[in-house]
Formats: sequence, C-alpha cells, structure tokens
Amino acid sequence: MAVRARPAILAAIVAFLVALPACGGDDGTAAPNLFDPARADEIAHAAMLTVDDLPGSGWKVESEDKFDDESAPPADTTACRAIAARREAIRKKTDPSRSGRAQREMAADRGDIFPVSVEVQVNIFDSAAPVSESLAAAKGYLGGADFKECFQDLLEASLSEGVELASRTVTSSSTVPGDGAAVAIDLAIRAKGTEEVLRLETYIWRSANAGLTVTITGTPESVTKELTAAVLAKVEERLKAQETK
Repeated sequence: MAVRARPAILAAIVAFLVALPACGGDDGTAAPNLFDPARADEIAHAAMLTVDDLPGSGWKVESEDKFDDESAPPADTTACRAIAARREAIRKKTDPSRSGRAQREMAADRGDIFPVSVEVQVNIFDSAAPVSESLAAAKGYLGGADFKECFQDLLEASLSEGVELASRTVTSSSTVPGDGAAVAIDLAIRAKGTEEVLRLETYIWRSANAGLTVTITGTPESVTKELTAAVLAKVEERLKAQETK
C-alpha cells in the first residue's frame, strides 16, 4: 500500500487541475476591472495564503509559482487527450489576456496515509471577459466523464500490480463563491485486503478580472468543511484587499 507521503502522480493531477484559469459569475463582458493589470503579479502574490492563514498547525510551503504550462495530455489515454485538447483551446484564447499570476501549495502531515494539501492559484487578466469565457468552457467538462476517467487513468499509471482503484464523485465540502464550479472526487485505493481513500476537491471562480482556483487533497477526514470554508473565505478576503480604490 502507499506510504505516508504525497504521491508524485497526485502532484501532477493537482497541477493539471489548477492550470485552469478559474472564474465565476456572468459573461463578464460589462464587469469593471477591480484589479489593476499593471500590478497583476503583485496583486496575485498578495492574495496567496500563508501557513498562518490555515486552521491547525504543522503547515509547510511545498511549492511556489509552480505552473503547469504543458500542452501535452498528462496521460496518453482517450479521456486525458480530450481534456488536454479542450484545456489547450481555452488557454490559447485566454493566455494573451493574462497580466500576472501566482501559485502556492501548503501541506501538513496529520499522521494519515496522505497529508492534507491546500493549493491556491490566482490569475489576473486585462479584463473580466476571458476569465468568464474559461469558466463557461471548464464547466462543460469539470466533473464530467472524461475528467473523472482521466483522473483515474493518471493514478492507475502510477500504481503497482495488485492495486485496484475505484473512484466516485461526491459532494464538495463547501459552496464555491459566486457562480463558480466545484468538483469533489473520492478515490479508493485497495490492496491486500485494505483500502485507503484519497479525496480531491477543486473550486474555481471569478472576481471581476481575477480568476481563482483552490485545490484541497487529503483523506476524507482531513478535507473538512471547516478547512475548505476557511480557505475559500481567506482567499476572497486577501484578494478583496487588493481591489483598486
């Protein structure tokens, strides 16, 4: 069975997810810019959570500004190729409008087989329209059949012989802000008569010309409503403090 460490394949999955330019709300075409594109990198980094923002203790920064800009599918399967193609189409439309971005992942070892991990990414665009366009496209496949199959394909590729997988979509622990999108998946990993469950929850939404993504992973017992609600609220609070006055 697995060891008490974050599997490398999980890191690849999370990177694949958070590469989506996150957003929420209506079509965004008439929405004002609340965040100055000239200060985009500064604003995005100011919105990053710190270990002191998270409930509990033992949090450590695992990665900083680590972006997945690869266009190739994360696994050479039908589902992953379909997801990669749709994601790349979104990025070709929206990347030229992105003015700045930031990413940070923090993790804590709670003594479970999987540590609990919180990853935040903020993208600032030159207007709200490209952010909303990306959400409309992402909603079309986030949590859909291809998405779920690709998630399982990625994990199956990393497992040794005799290990079985079973995944199911579950209800996210918290409500995504605005009119964003959320997906939660439980993955049961079975071997030698034992079973361990890994939960992944991703939330994407928009605040004017800023797109936000939060991905939280760990055991179902560690990915709690208390944690997810605190993370979402703090990200919103930090970003709001950067609005143009």
